[in-house]
Amino acid sequence: MRLNGNQRLEMNVPELARQTPPEEVGLSLLVEAPRGGLLGALVTAFVRTEYPRAELRNISSELSGEVAVSAQDHDSKMIVFPSDPDPAVIARLATTGQHSIVCLGSSLEDLRTAMQRMLSGGPPFLSPSLVRILATASLRIAAGPSSTTLTQREMESVRLLALGLSNLEMANHMGVSTNTVRAHLQAISAKLGVTGRTRVIARSRELGLF
Repeated sequence: MRLNGNQRLEMNVPELARQTPPEEVGLSLLVEAPRGGLLGALVTAFVRTEYPRAELRNISSELSGEVAVSAQDHDSKMIVFPSDPDPAVIARLATTGQHSIVCLGSSLEDLRTAMQRMLSGGPPFLSPSLVRILATASLRIAAGPSSTTLTQREMESVRLLALGLSNLEMANHMGVSTNTVRAHLQAISAKLGVTGRTRVIARSRELGLF
């Protein structure tokens, strides 16, 4: 099941309603989308179905095509991109470690995860489909040392990861939260085009990052 068209979304509304647990009354959500865009309509329909008790407002934005969903008193957002997003924009957003990012064609489970992370203040979510886009769009670090591609904090995270430290131990060493450590690791995985701690370490060694 994917967010890829009005007809399919409408056909699945009853199913979504059956699967959706009751939400707290008083939740206030904001959808920012370019005026008249199909993606904005699809995201709005998804949010209305998943959070039927929430107060929902729509405003026009100057965004270049993506749609942003946010909640009152929350700093993070869920950002939904079209199916052909600019990889550089995705990479730039991912490295901030603030927003959950998905795209048109992401699975329903990915959309739900992104919304839940945004609302709970959990670590930002980057959908697997966007990780694949980054991995195949020449955003992989070129062979050889390339410390300018990873931020200083990401480089530190890679080195601590190679020492076998847990997320908690890394957080204590860096003086940050474990959520921040997870965000760094997620951004590193996206840039290196690999997933999993072992693969990240192996790829980093290949590139001479430590």
